[in-house]
Amino acid sequence: LILKKFLKKLLIAIILRNNKIIFGETDKGLSIQYGDVIKLGFDNHGKSKKIIVIPVNRCFDLSCENNLISETSIHGQWLNNCIGSENDRIELHQKIDTFLSDQNAEYTEVNADEKKYGYLKCYTPGTIVELTEANGITFLSFGCI
Repeated sequence: LILKKFLKKLLIAIILRNNKIIFGETDKGLSIQYGDVIKLGFDNHGKSKKIIVIPVNRCFDLSCENNLISETSIHGQWLNNCIGSENDRIELHQKIDTFLSDQNAEYTEVNADEKKYGYLKCYTPGTIVELTEANGITFLSFGCI
């Protein structure tokens, strides 16, 4: 019943406008917004906190090279906007690794013969990494692929 109400509100939001408050007030509650997630995620002018969910692979890879991640996927577009240099990539990897270590996230090691590129720690489906940026936007990287 709750899921049915949620889906109904979501459908109405999609049909009528790109922002729908599910419950609570505008600044204190849950709202669903659709649109260009990259524009929403890198808007430095927002006055309210935002949480942007980015689906990523379970190894939390940070490179679009060697077709590891498609540049046209949300994951690839997010990386292209986050990472301007190799130092940015190293810093982001350290943040992700620290977060996962602090959470004692479960993972398995992938054999380097099976995966030629990227990181070899493969986390369980549904693993989430929370990264809060200086502009008040929190990215939840959701390991699902």
